[in-house]
Amino acid sequence: MEEGEEPTPALGVAPAEAEDAAVVDAEPEEVANAEATVTAADATPEDAPATEAAPADQTEPAPAPTEDIDRPPASTDEQERPDEQPGPTQPPATRTDADIHVDFSVGDKVMALANFDGGYHAATVVERQRVDKVKEKEKAIGNNGNGNNGGGDSSDGSAQAPGTPVRYYVHFERYPKRCDQWVTPERVRPWTAEKDGDFGADNEENEKDVGAGFVPNEMIEKRPGTRVNDVGTADRKLTRTQKRRLNEMNHVERAPEDMAPLERLIEEEHEQKTRVKNVETIEMGRYEIDCWYYSPYPDDFVQNGKLFVCERCLKYMKRKKTLVRHRERGCALAHPPGDEIYRHPPSVDQNTGAETRPRLSMYEVDGRRAGVYCQNLCLLSKLFLDHKTLYYDVEPFLFYVLCEVDAKGHHVVGYFSKEKYTRESYNLACILTLPPYQRKGYGKFLIQFSYELSKREGQAGTPERPLSDLGQVSYRRYWSRAILEVIWEHRGKISVADISKVTAIMLDDIVSTLQSHGLVKYYRGNYMVSVSSPRHLEEVVVAWCPWVLR
Repeated sequence: MEEGEEPTPALGVAPAEAEDAAVVDAEPEEVANAEATVTAADATPEDAPATEAAPADQTEPAPAPTEDIDRPPASTDEQERPDEQPGPTQPPATRTDADIHVDFSVGDKVMALANFDGGYHAATVVERQRVDKVKEKEKAIGNNGNGNNGGGDSSDGSAQAPGTPVRYYVHFERYPKRCDQWVTPERVRPWTAEKDGDFGADNEENEKDVGAGFVPNEMIEKRPGTRVNDVGTADRKLTRTQKRRLNEMNHVERAPEDMAPLERLIEEEHEQKTRVKNVETIEMGRYEIDCWYYSPYPDDFVQNGKLFVCERCLKYMKRKKTLVRHRERGCALAHPPGDEIYRHPPSVDQNTGAETRPRLSMYEVDGRRAGVYCQNLCLLSKLFLDHKTLYYDVEPFLFYVLCEVDAKGHHVVGYFSKEKYTRESYNLACILTLPPYQRKGYGKFLIQFSYELSKREGQAGTPERPLSDLGQVSYRRYWSRAILEVIWEHRGKISVADISKVTAIMLDDIVSTLQSHGLVKYYRGNYMVSVSSPRHLEEVVVAWCPWVLR
């Protein structure tokens, strides 16, 4: 989600981070993990002879039967065995088809083994990388303490297999970009039409129908209480505006040819720059989180593909021991550097007395007063948001950070940002719930909080576009529930303008939501709430917000 053009980094990397980088480079090489590895490596040679000596001693009495069985060629075998040891054993291995790996190029169509479900899926090779070059760069960075490596050269040690010369970064067809991953040659094979069927046939059919302006029934959001015929049918021609709204409701991304020339150029530059994620995982608090997208962290911090983030100040580090020392010395922040504007007490089970949900606190952070914290927050959120261009110019924005509070302190759950002054009535610029806290209702809470601020300002609001796929789902669900509650309360006898006054939702968002449920009609230049029957309204309400019937 765009919050503005990406300016030249005015604040740059936080001073504290630069100090940590210097400290890390000056630190000795004896790390706790490294010491454990060295100790294990030293212990292995001592144990190996003992384990190998026992079988050798047990098998030494056995040569007599072997000589009796192979008595005629025994002497020749013993003489030729040392010479044949390196040679004849390797040709059979190269002859087997299982050990022969095809060398793929960028743009090739393959079948790759995915981590998200453990199955093979059609994919396209996005990047090709030699592992030996990656190891040389990592070794040079470890010796010199610095390096310059782009997103395409980022490496993840967990994705490499011993002796693997090449690895591939693939994009799975009909899956979002966040599922892209590095694979080794053992996890990828050539795609063939005879064995694997058509490559991305389903996706191409859907794109063809949408681009032609027709509405296939299978594309329309299926949910109890949704009337497909009121939105469109397979033989109904749509206008350009109706097609755009339908694509937004069903989360269909626009093709590059449907964009304006300038927008298409920006999108192509964005895709080229962010096509390969440079950070595979981050460790933050008690969670280790898989990253989804590219984020413009400094190159010398992302060489190993993993970052360590302090969950209090959001400072990022490239080594585990630096984060441990940062905690031991005591982080300068106990909570987000802003004013606490909302507090929700913890939820307690009345029967057991156990705490079912921790206390929640919302902090309003000014980008001008806490620039470094807000920059780190934007860099962190870019790991999970594809279309986001604001990283350093944070002064014109307010950040509302939601935290869970327990005995161990404050834990960042998510946030949303908004411009301090806007002419387009935007009440939200960017929203994110971190993956460990998703599917817990926090996304709805953040959206509702943004509209409560709009109510206090006395004007309707709307989020900035474009919305991510998950953002579209969250907003569509919130709009449906908020609008249907008001309509049910007035038994359908309420205008669209009155709904906007009650909910602070923009008119366009209300109309598009009502169209998806078949509850609006256009009459004499105005949109009106149209309830065909009380039963239909009840069906829609039961499907989306059944609690209003209690």
